[in-house]
Amino acid sequence: MIIAIVVVISLISAALFLYMSRPTDIDRLQMTVLEKMDSDVIEDNVKKGFTETFEIQDYGIYGQTLSFYQGKYGQKKTDSLIGTMVVLRNVETKKELGFAIGESIDSGIQLGTLDPGLYEIYIYENYEKKRVYFEDSFDSETFSTMRNDKHVKDITLHASKEYLSDFGISYKLNYAFLEVNENIPQVKVADVVLDPGGNIYNEFSMQNEPGIITDWINEPQETSSFAVLVQKELESRGLKVLLTREADDFDSYYGSSSRVGVGYKAKAKAFISFEVYEDDELQYPYILTSNYTKGLLANEIAYAFRSQDLKMASITSNNEIVMHGYSFWPQEFSLDAYKYIWNEKAQIFHAYGVTVLVTVIGTAVGTMLTLLYGYVLAQPKFPGKSFLAFYLFFTMLFNGGLVPTYIMYTRYLHLKNSIAALIIPGLLMNAFNVILARTFIQSNVPVALKEAAEIDGASEFRIFGQVALPLCKPIIATVAVFVAVGQWNS
Repeated sequence: MIIAIVVVISLISAALFLYMSRPTDIDRLQMTVLEKMDSDVIEDNVKKGFTETFEIQDYGIYGQTLSFYQGKYGQKKTDSLIGTMVVLRNVETKKELGFAIGESIDSGIQLGTLDPGLYEIYIYENYEKKRVYFEDSFDSETFSTMRNDKHVKDITLHASKEYLSDFGISYKLNYAFLEVNENIPQVKVADVVLDPGGNIYNEFSMQNEPGIITDWINEPQETSSFAVLVQKELESRGLKVLLTREADDFDSYYGSSSRVGVGYKAKAKAFISFEVYEDDELQYPYILTSNYTKGLLANEIAYAFRSQDLKMASITSNNEIVMHGYSFWPQEFSLDAYKYIWNEKAQIFHAYGVTVLVTVIGTAVGTMLTLLYGYVLAQPKFPGKSFLAFYLFFTMLFNGGLVPTYIMYTRYLHLKNSIAALIIPGLLMNAFNVILARTFIQSNVPVALKEAAEIDGASEFRIFGQVALPLCKPIIATVAVFVAVGQWNS
């Protein structure tokens, strides 16, 4: 008995010791990817030998993008890697992700989209997948991505023959590995820096230059107000955003404490300026980014904040809109917008043709599926009716969300870049329409009429097609209108 008690106490003590010494969330954040991974997974999943290899000369990180170069970065000639495909293979899951290297410096591996883990790096050359290596071994500085759901990704690029030596794996070449580790963001590190135009202190003339100020636009005030508006919008999405100047301040573009220096000091991933352009006839605002980038974030900002008030813009010239804004009566009559539509009529008619085709097919099939479901639920003795009703009602309360739905359609159902991708998602029946159909059938298709048809030897499909449907014309029209509007608007 005493031995049993001692054994139990020992087991409990060991369990408590193991529980108390387990890694906490903070401890896991401080661990490297290799420390978190199972050694057996690394030994089993990491590829050991390669017949096809590819040497990379240089790499660069801009914003949240990692790019590779065949030559040294900064050479005037076009790099030979432009247009090639980089493939990352997750060692743990064995999944592969592909990224195209473009001419702009933000075309490459989108680091913010990567899941935490260890990745092998490959490049496709002449349709052959080749393992990437560097001539010299190195461990890059750790780079953090923008905030996403209050977390960031810490990215480190490694190239070494002995990188996995602790696991008994050595190479003849300095093969490249990418570590992606989830972490909490640093308070002093910003994601985006916004630079309102105007109010510049000129270092050479030692004078304050307010910028463009006219009867129509005041550059320092308008750009500052717009920057604050954009800052609030981006911060509502979880980003940390800094402004290079306050509303009435004059700041320079030179020095460590200048407007540009603010971005470098905060290790920001994007620097966007709001400026006003002026020539002999026009003054209009614009968003300025580096001409070496695609300016995707700036384009998203411009699109999100574009004016929603079109009014009489269709018969007003573009110059008049820029100079005087929108007005109900145009100051200069112009049909350029309609000329543009006429010149692009082939593309517009094709787009409308696709919309009509999708609406017609989707409405016909969707209405029929809705009525079939409603007809089944209207039958009092149908087995499994309660489960089908609950399954339908559940979808009115919960759904999978936008991103999981997109992943299901594209990755698992392979519905992408086709007409089917526009039609099939719309065929998923609207629960409200099914309930309408069921209620109408219960009220207007007598059970006795169905039983009489069964006595005469009619099958379920014949009863549905020749007995129920002729009595359901009103609900058919109603459901068809709802489905058609949904298909057209999608």
